[in-house]
Amino acid sequence: PSHLLGSIAILGSLSGENFQEISIPALRVILEEAKDIRGRSISPVAVLLETALSEGCPVESTCKLIAMGADIACEGPTPGASLPGIIPVLSMLEQDDDRIRKAAVAFLKKIGHSFGNSK
Repeated sequence: PSHLLGSIAILGSLSGENFQEISIPALRVILEEAKDIRGRSISPVAVLLETALSEGCPVESTCKLIAMGADIACEGPTPGASLPGIIPVLSMLEQDDDRIRKAAVAFLKKIGHSFGNSK
């Protein structure tokens, strides 16, 4: 739902210690509880990237959400399990803002490194 994406974008807009101490823990809780309209769990990476791609998401929030998505995608027993996340990130390589393009490249590098180490 759009209110979920809006909440995530707002949390992504906090800076410095507020982002580390407030946003990240809150986002993790929100993402763990995220469900689709049928009540099935949704990939946290997909939710973060959908928010990052949403119209009106500030550039700073977009970059933080992309970075957090990369971190989550590389966690757990099967790093790279969120490999479908690369599809929206590829579209971010075409963004006008250089900061978003750099965040997308960093995401892809991190996923690639994690995936390469899991073999």
